Amino acid sequence: MRKPSPAVLAVVSLVLCLVLPGCDRHRGDGFDGFDFEVFIAGSWSGTIEDSECGTGEIRFELIQTGDRVSGSWYVSFSSRTSERCWDPDARDGRLSGPLSGRVDGSGLTLTLQRLQGSAGCSFTQPISLIGAWTSRRLTGSYSGASCGATVTGTVTTGR
Repeated sequence: MRKPSPAVLAVVSLVLCLVLPGCDRHRGDGFDGFDFEVFIAGSWSGTIEDSECGTGEIRFELIQTGDRVSGSWYVSFSSRTSERCWDPDARDGRLSGPLSGRVDGSGLTLTLQRLQGSAGCSFTQPISLIGAWTSRRLTGSYSGASCGATVTGTVTTGR
């Protein structure tokens, strides 16, 4: 019997890892040392549950270079009980800003910031979100200080 070529093994490895549920993480190893990566980059949207602002919608636009992540985030809360919960200068009132972070296998750490000069009450420190992800789901919890109050919450998003 003839030994399969490295190209055939690479294709088989890729197909298997796309089908097997345990292979949808950040990095997988194929046959004959062939490595591939599934990236977290792209658009993620879902729900946010915040200790001060209640329920809302969240969206991440992520760019990945190696294990580093950058991009932006957008949040629109259903309730506007506090100026921390909305931006009066934004056309739709949503909060937004840049983010940076790191992926480590299925783990994720993001730092969310508000833009300088944003109206409303700004974060007094960046918000730190720690979570996990697969190829289709990103979940996490966060904590930080905003408008003189400690805030906590959870995020559940998908592609």
